[in-house]
Amino acid sequence: MAELAADDEAARVRLLDVIEEARAGGWDELASTGWSQLSFLDVEHGRMGLAAQVLDESIPFAIRRDIPICRHWQTSVRSRIHLAQGEWDSALHDADDVIHSDGMEVARLWPYLISVLVPARRGDAVDVDPLLDRAWRLAVSIDEPIRRLSALAVLAEVMWIRGVPDARVIDHGAVDLARMGDAPGAHWAAGELAVWLGRLGLLQEVPDHLAVPHEASLTGRHREAAGWWQDHDHSFQAALCLTDSDDPDDLAEGQAQLEALGAAGSLARLTALSQTAQIAVSEG
Repeated sequence: MAELAADDEAARVRLLDVIEEARAGGWDELASTGWSQLSFLDVEHGRMGLAAQVLDESIPFAIRRDIPICRHWQTSVRSRIHLAQGEWDSALHDADDVIHSDGMEVARLWPYLISVLVPARRGDAVDVDPLLDRAWRLAVSIDEPIRRLSALAVLAEVMWIRGVPDARVIDHGAVDLARMGDAPGAHWAAGELAVWLGRLGLLQEVPDHLAVPHEASLTGRHREAAGWWQDHDHSFQAALCLTDSDDPDDLAEGQAQLEALGAAGSLARLTALSQTAQIAVSEG
């Protein structure tokens, strides 16, 4: 698992072999724990299709074998898959299940974040600040790069949608990215945070060793980044990358995709930014 976290994808096959060996030997909890970590790393590294395959097998197994803590964790992971694929009602359903079920508090981090992101992206008039504060406190208490950077990326996205400064992003975003971004296994979370800091004009330096879509986004190859996200079942990310483009056709396509996803909040922010830019040009 440590090797896979460091992006050695060959370790994934070895991990699957170990999980199968545990299951064949009757070590149900060990097998289920292996699936929990495998699905988490698959999602963290953008392998949504593979993660879904794991969870299709592992969640029913955890239910049959009465391993509630693994079902709790794996449902949390599944909520992230739904979020990436634009199935936001399903993401909220899984997130709510995890938040209100007995289990590990660490498993609730992404459900808290999802319960903030979906209403923010949709432009729903609901108060998500208590959940956002709770998620941030949890990420700080865990203090693992992969979780702290992910929480900061969500805070940055919410700041972008609202157009209102968030001291947590301003004070910690670039600093934590520089401090934690090169930690083993953190480059995907670091890339996500870097892209949002770039959209906010807060990125001080582009990190090294980014994953393909993040590197493409931060170097102006927006169509390439969008294509990667689309090929890997990240519909919202693909749409946003197109809206980063200066090409009017890309922008129109990305906006149409956001509209189809129901991302009224994100669209409203894009419209506001466009109007601000037009005013600046006319005044200039």
